[in-house]
Amino acid sequence: MTHGDAVWIHPGLVSEAVAARELGIRPTTLRRQIERIGLRPDARSATRRRYWDVHALGRALADAPDPVDATRALLASVLGRVDRTGDRSLTRQIADDLGAAVGRGALAGNGPLPSTGAIARHYDVSENTVRRAVRALCSEGVLVRRPGTRMTVPAAPTGPGPAR
Repeated sequence: MTHGDAVWIHPGLVSEAVAARELGIRPTTLRRQIERIGLRPDARSATRRRYWDVHALGRALADAPDPVDATRALLASVLGRVDRTGDRSLTRQIADDLGAAVGRGALAGNGPLPSTGAIARHYDVSENTVRRAVRALCSEGVLVRRPGTRMTVPAAPTGPGPAR
């Protein structure tokens, strides 16, 4: 169907911006969710604009697992709680708990650690408290931080080799 010079792909399909408005979320949030679950657009225009069936898109997003829930479940199964009435600082308690989780192998070697925000929500503390704990663990060599990447747990040495 054409209208002047515009070519309409299909009357039931809408652009991402319109789909986001109809689903009640921001377009950038919709784009991230679409990429996270690997959906393909129902059609593309000559200008590479992506078109979607809003109802099918809404169902797919609702059925997709939420990565935030997975991170919360992981942290709840691996990490303990802090004692706010004790004499040890929250920073030291968090550092000890994260260090113990790394020592047990509960946090994968050479894998990224959950974000400081996720860890802070788990312990119900500020992100600065978690950052101080992580800084302490980095200075102890328990965690590795490189600029521009997430913190990682260093891989266990596989055999004898030169000390770093």
